[in-house]
Amino acid sequence: MDLTGGVEIWAPCPGYRGRYEVSSHGQVRALARMGMQGELPARILDIGVNQHSTRVVTLRSADDVRRVRTVGGLVLRAFLGTPVYARRGIVHKDKSRANCRLDNLKWARLRAPKCDAVHGFTSWGMRRKGSLASIP
Repeated sequence: MDLTGGVEIWAPCPGYRGRYEVSSHGQVRALARMGMQGELPARILDIGVNQHSTRVVTLRSADDVRRVRTVGGLVLRAFLGTPVYARRGIVHKDKSRANCRLDNLKWARLRAPKCDAVHGFTSWGMRRKGSLASIP
């Protein structure tokens, strides 16, 4: 189901208004601005891939701090807003993390952390009481 009718729609990046925009097709662009050498034109940013095969882009805030953001997260927050409930994650409907189009993304509830009985850690890195690792 294509939410945009096949047309690429641009929306401001949450937290970076006036600096960056994100499209419904999963592209990110820097808006035209004044730099030290004069006016810098608007341009599509290069998108990288992190160690989890997720598409990422580096954005610079107004106070010149660089942050790596997932393209899927930017697309969802720009078009659908921040999830209402806590513990929500991004799900790619076709299971391909390379496809960051709006019609392929959705917010979904994250599963509870798994616990390792031997080491006593959950997937969040917290030690569980009564695990073998907590016994001296």
